[in-house]
Amino acid sequence: MADRTVQIKKLEQLGICVSEGIEQFGEEQYFKELEQFVRGQEFLRLGQTVTRGQWSAARMTMRRIGQTMERLRMQSMKKFLPQLQNTFARKNTAQAKNVLALMTQRRVQIIRILTEA
Repeated sequence: MADRTVQIKKLEQLGICVSEGIEQFGEEQYFKELEQFVRGQEFLRLGQTVTRGQWSAARMTMRRIGQTMERLRMQSMKKFLPQLQNTFARKNTAQAKNVLALMTQRRVQIIRILTEA
């Protein structure tokens, strides 16, 4: 696994306030929760609710994701939430999927950083 200092630097370049998260949770716990979140099922659930046009369920899932992003100090990921909310308000499945694709790209970047050797 990559040196934590390098990981912290790269994650902070992506707009994740890792130092604040470490202060709150401790280093090991923060990285454990961050990895569980970016690999988690909430994003899959969100995509499924959007695809099915279940806008109320999508809003609730997005709210949970937003709360976790806030807790983990993921400022750069939080910027996608207002865009998603707008697509939900207009019930625009195609645009919502585009925003979800951008979120997935960011999650993949984070996972790569966390798993670098």
